[in-house]
Amino acid sequence: MVKNYLVFYLFKPNHAPWKSALRHEYVRFNEFSSKSFKKNLVGLDEIIVFDDEVDRLTDGFKLGFEKIYDLWKSEKCNILFCGVDTYCFKKVEIFDKFENFMMFNYTDPSTYADISEYFNCDVRLYPHTMKQEVWDVGLEMVDNWDSSQPWDYEQYIYNKMLWSQGLSFEQVYHPQLAWQDCRVKKNNNGLSVSDAQIVHFHGTRQIDTLYNKVVELTG
Repeated sequence: MVKNYLVFYLFKPNHAPWKSALRHEYVRFNEFSSKSFKKNLVGLDEIIVFDDEVDRLTDGFKLGFEKIYDLWKSEKCNILFCGVDTYCFKKVEIFDKFENFMMFNYTDPSTYADISEYFNCDVRLYPHTMKQEVWDVGLEMVDNWDSSQPWDYEQYIYNKMLWSQGLSFEQVYHPQLAWQDCRVKKNNNGLSVSDAQIVHFHGTRQIDTLYNKVVELTG
């Protein structure tokens, strides 16, 4: 039997000036968000929260990569990762619907370095059918991941993994599964937030405002 996991990060970085004051808000919104996924994410078996103490936020990103890989290797499972500033507004069937590692929508900027279609990594799907070769792309880059890399280097890694699979844009682009609440030129394909299933609010530094925002959207 294939297990279906949802993973969140709530790492505790020691060097994040905004972390201490907002820690309780992260926990509060994660509890609120988790309820939405329990209600709407079809086939979900378990929610896992990684909340280790780390030196820097980027150390959490690297540790998260390794922990998700270890979980994927440990048993036959599908893993959906969602950022702490996401919310599941509608029923969504995502497990066993895709064979490849997936992200679903643009980020800002929508192009970066050698990647012409640059996707946001706050909603990522690791199906049990994804190939080890795709992981190997990321694992090699993780080996060279150090403090000289930009803080969002993880997003570049996941884009390299995504586009290494030879997928077409049409196979990948599903903005309703990762609707981006930000101004991006190519963002959301004209899709209204009312039609979105999972929304990423881009609100990690304003996490204390998101509860009221979700309440407004849900009426």
